[in-house]
Amino acid sequence: MISLTKTVLCLAPFCALIGGCHSNASSPDQIRTQFIQAVAADDFTQMSALLDKTGGYQAIRLGDRYDTPESQKDPMLRGEAIIMWAIRTGHFKPVLALVGRTPAVKNDFGRTPLMYAALYGPEVGPDQSLMSVVLQSPDKQLSAVDNNGDSALLMALRRGAPNAAGWLLRAGAPIAIGRNWIRNKRGQSALDLAVASKNSWCITLVTERAKLAGLPLQTR
Repeated sequence: MISLTKTVLCLAPFCALIGGCHSNASSPDQIRTQFIQAVAADDFTQMSALLDKTGGYQAIRLGDRYDTPESQKDPMLRGEAIIMWAIRTGHFKPVLALVGRTPAVKNDFGRTPLMYAALYGPEVGPDQSLMSVVLQSPDKQLSAVDNNGDSALLMALRRGAPNAAGWLLRAGAPIAIGRNWIRNKRGQSALDLAVASKNSWCITLVTERAKLAGLPLQTR
């Protein structure tokens, strides 16, 4: 993992590149620096040009994980890939270019890009379809859980985010194994979290899916 404490900061707060920035525009470090700058600027055209540049895809290494000033304070953020940082900081436009080329990756807390979309994606406004974009990833990791045992769906329901939860359910995010609710390490199911959120749309989404699956509707 690339640590800010061992790098030259080419673009605060995220541009962390071992070896700093070289004058050769074709060097891997320089390409990677330019790419992260393009992400931060929401410059889709520049991102695409760098990805298509000879050697660009190999240089940018979208699976690399970084430490940022924020992650030094929050263990749940440590080891973020570029796409995770872009989602968390609200740089949604570049995500479309990133999602199809980023390999399956998790941060140090076990969180995936899909979980980041569940936690930080907007529920209203022009970017409310962010979850549908991240779901275009070849490896959605719908069943993945973080160190708390929470999946992207459980995170969306805890947050009271019916738009994100709806996209995840339609994509096949599981709520049960057989006739048993999937639960996180606190013993909470999708229904428990939907009810706790007090969001009527979340409750309806989970209840309807539970009835189809023949699941008990009791909460803890």
